Amino acid sequence: MTNELVKLTPLELWNDEQSLQEIKKIFAPKLNDNEFKAFIGLGKANELNPFLREIWAVKYDEKSPAQIFIGRDGYRKSAQKNPNYDFHQSDAVYENDSFEVVNGEVKHSYKLTNRGQLVGAYCVVQRRSSTKPMYVFVNLKDYDKNQSCWRTLKATMIAKVAEAQCLRMAFQEQFSGSYSEDEEHLVIDAEWSPKQSQQDKMNLLLAKKGINHDESHTSNQNNSNSSNADNHTNDLGLCSTNSNDSPHPNEGTIRTELASNGESKDVTTDTQNVVTKCSEYQLDAIECLIDEKSLDESRKLKALKHFGVKTFKELDSEQAEEMIKILNKIE
Repeated sequence: MTNELVKLTPLELWNDEQSLQEIKKIFAPKLNDNEFKAFIGLGKANELNPFLREIWAVKYDEKSPAQIFIGRDGYRKSAQKNPNYDFHQSDAVYENDSFEVVNGEVKHSYKLTNRGQLVGAYCVVQRRSSTKPMYVFVNLKDYDKNQSCWRTLKATMIAKVAEAQCLRMAFQEQFSGSYSEDEEHLVIDAEWSPKQSQQDKMNLLLAKKGINHDESHTSNQNNSNSSNADNHTNDLGLCSTNSNDSPHPNEGTIRTELASNGESKDVTTDTQNVVTKCSEYQLDAIECLIDEKSLDESRKLKALKHFGVKTFKELDSEQAEEMIKILNKIE
């Protein structure tokens, strides 16, 4: 059945009820009725064939809208049919190339030897109704997945990204609401992946190091949930006080001490000035982040000096919290 559908023209595909059912099952199984109608409309308007990987849809979350993707060849074929299309060109750029853009005009020249490292790619698209061409440049580091064709054909793949983006930009009336195939992983990361809290990220990082604090931390979280907004709970969720055991803010804690004459006496401590020592969880988190960020000894010593301690074990909970925040911000 699928082989027969591939032979149909795009218009025949989008107008045939049997082929639409097959397209829905293979290329858009999770789309609701309205989303599938939008999918059909975009495919039909641009005469794209899903069986040739020219168009498809992705929906990972039932609560989020579907996203429609068009392959580079789909963008190219559809754009070239537009009466307003004049020309377009794309090319990869290497660090030793001569490359500059002056008033929207690309000046790019190079020899075929010793071009250096691949940097990215650009594309220009000229519409007949425009006085200047549309221009896009994309950096390799933003799209290189280092897998499949990206391992051996980086220049080709990054040029495809630039070409698809520029064609989409130049013909927004045709491609609005779609993404190129090489942007799929970026869209999934941005739209579909559950947003992790700082706590989730830290748990994941610690788990990679073979450290599991789930049970003890869950206990801390349960205690902190019963406390009010004034109780000390850092915004990363790494340390909290037990509200059930804490006295009223205006009260002190009573402890028994041995006096010099050998008699015991009750001493009241001002709990507002009590410093909470950093937890094992915080220490593990700091250690893992230091390892992940590859901090050298000089930077670690600078951090210790900043907090006025000799080792990270001497940090109190607030200092440890600040240290974790700083480490998380390091790229």
